[in-house]
Amino acid sequence: MGKKKIVNITGYLDTGGSETLLINYSTNLDPDRFQSAVICVHESKNTIVEKTLKKSGIPVYFATDYQKIYDVAKKHAPLHHIANFIRCYAGIYKILKQERPDVIHTHLATNRFILPYAITHKKTGLVHTVHCPFSYRFEGSAMARAEYYVVKYLCRVRNMKLIALHDEMAQELNEKFGVKDSFVVDNGIDFQKFTDPGVTKADMREKLDLPQDAFILGHVGRFAPEKNHPFILKVFAELLKRKPDARLLLVGSGRDDDAVRAQIQDMGLSDKITILFDRNDVNEILRAMDAFIFPSTFEGLGIALIEAELSGLRCVVSENVPKETHLSEKLSALSLDAPISDWADAILDPAPHGEIEGDINKYNVQNAVRQLEQVYTKSQEK
Repeated sequence: MGKKKIVNITGYLDTGGSETLLINYSTNLDPDRFQSAVICVHESKNTIVEKTLKKSGIPVYFATDYQKIYDVAKKHAPLHHIANFIRCYAGIYKILKQERPDVIHTHLATNRFILPYAITHKKTGLVHTVHCPFSYRFEGSAMARAEYYVVKYLCRVRNMKLIALHDEMAQELNEKFGVKDSFVVDNGIDFQKFTDPGVTKADMREKLDLPQDAFILGHVGRFAPEKNHPFILKVFAELLKRKPDARLLLVGSGRDDDAVRAQIQDMGLSDKITILFDRNDVNEILRAMDAFIFPSTFEGLGIALIEAELSGLRCVVSENVPKETHLSEKLSALSLDAPISDWADAILDPAPHGEIEGDINKYNVQNAVRQLEQVYTKSQEK
């Protein structure tokens, strides 16, 4: 029997949790049993994620390469928008026909794009990972509701398998989609990269041009509303009152980066903040930090936080982050409604005593990938 072809489909290839997961899974599948390819719906080329995948021998396709994209800013923008949408369907269908996958694994809001292929190729297994809370992905806008009905249809008619990031999410998916077998596949992390990155704090601070004796607060995550960068800046401004030599290190990329830069300038903090875009050495960058802040308004899980905990950092997070990520005594969880001064106090607390809610070893990438391989096999069972 030959190798199973797995095609992952995602919206963008920015630096973020779902993209990190995509790399970890695709590059750690058993090479004797599986081969991978990735389709990106939107044009986000030349990113670290794309380069990392290609360096590992994984083909990366962009739907935009198989269609003419109209400029939606022109006079007939609504018609062009509809035309782009239709051509995106056609581009993805063409790539899938070329790749002939045994399993299609979708991420984020991409399920509608596989609908024509899924209907006409019934032997292809279907898997979808839900990376964020149900209410964010499937409720609210007309597009989100449409995605919900597409997934529900594919679960009923095509036996699509759903992957959740923790038990509570799996239970919710079972209820919302009328299924009984949502799987929990733990976010997989290469432990050694973070527990022993091969560099010292002094090395990384010199490399990043950061003061050796400064207190460095850090955050890793895409520049998007749910990551709550405005709140991070407020906390950092409060921190500066106590530690004038403090620095803030932001790592990530995304469509809100211009807005964040503008706020930094408005607050007069430009000389205190370093932004690193599109990096593949996060494990080393974490070594430069003294504390990690993660005040998300919501999270599916929070892989960047787990990586920070593996790195031994003091972590201060919002109560909106799932408790499954509370894996270190150095973690403190606060309400986003708490005074900003409380957040600053927690960051500077010399002896935090957080409650451990889970076993960090379950997030070892090798364990997670073996779970995923089982889901792929079950997705083709009738």
